[in-house]
Amino acid sequence: MFTSPSSLDLPTGPRQIFEKSTFFLRNPRAQLPTPAQVRAECKAQGGNYGSARPLPVRFPHLGLIVKFGFVVSITEGQCLLWLKQLGVVRVPEVYGWTTDRVGYNLEVFLYLELIPAVSLKDRWRWLSRSNKEHIARELRVIMDKVHSIPPEPGEVYIGSIGKQPVQEDIFASYTEAKPGPFTSLSSFHEYLLCYFRQPPQWVDPDRHLLPDDVPIQFTHSDLHMGNILVSPPLPWSKESLWMAWQEWSRNRWSLIWVWRALWWGTWRRMECGEPRVVAILDWQQSGWLPSYWEYCKAMWTADFQPRSWGNKYLPMILDKNDVFCVWGDIAAAAGI
Repeated sequence: MFTSPSSLDLPTGPRQIFEKSTFFLRNPRAQLPTPAQVRAECKAQGGNYGSARPLPVRFPHLGLIVKFGFVVSITEGQCLLWLKQLGVVRVPEVYGWTTDRVGYNLEVFLYLELIPAVSLKDRWRWLSRSNKEHIARELRVIMDKVHSIPPEPGEVYIGSIGKQPVQEDIFASYTEAKPGPFTSLSSFHEYLLCYFRQPPQWVDPDRHLLPDDVPIQFTHSDLHMGNILVSPPLPWSKESLWMAWQEWSRNRWSLIWVWRALWWGTWRRMECGEPRVVAILDWQQSGWLPSYWEYCKAMWTADFQPRSWGNKYLPMILDKNDVFCVWGDIAAAAGI
């Protein structure tokens, strides 16, 4: 039986440190890096600090990664806490979060578990057809479980965890509040079309293509290869050496993290060699959305992945639908 977010009494404050998390059990004397230390390390790692989406900062010796920026939200931390409780999918453990103001911008810092694994994107070129099909079948089972998570008791809405607004990047205005939550599919669709396509007084000719009778389901909303962690390759294989070389060309901290992941895989032999799904990352945009949304968003981002991912393997993971054409027009208007 699933536990609703409201029954967990999720923390909401601007600063939360979870002293009973495994971070403090492993490192009793350690402290989480301050925002200033995270920013300094981001610059040292070449993490494009100053952009809207700086690269997460890794602290391999602490088993820690910090996701931060003014488009990062506490909502994602709450969602990860809840998903960790449910156990339907492995996600990074949350060690805490804090906020810090820089000029007019409020940056959120999420302190997360650095899972010793590698992205599916990094392993894809080395995988055989049977490996890829195996991963697709694993993802199908995982995503079916995610999509079966019901909304809070007595409440059917479109929005993020805890009846909060929709966090989807399609509404990626950094100056306006996120929309919602919406109480019906029809109100969500009307807003969607008016926001991107037509003035409110016009009737959009594509309105009938957005169905108001589909289920509302919990959605990751950013399922691409970079957000899927898989088990690392065997150390000293051609694949692992190539990955190490690629990371060395980026920065030394990434190289340390990759080798830590590879040796972790050797120690836990069931996690190395034959690839398997280890975790799914980046739940920033997740929430309850129309059932067609997951497939449409994944297909949209598939343009930036190897062609076989969208053509062959995504249809094995997610159910196809006929909404993608009009959804793609809306996404193009949004500029995502």
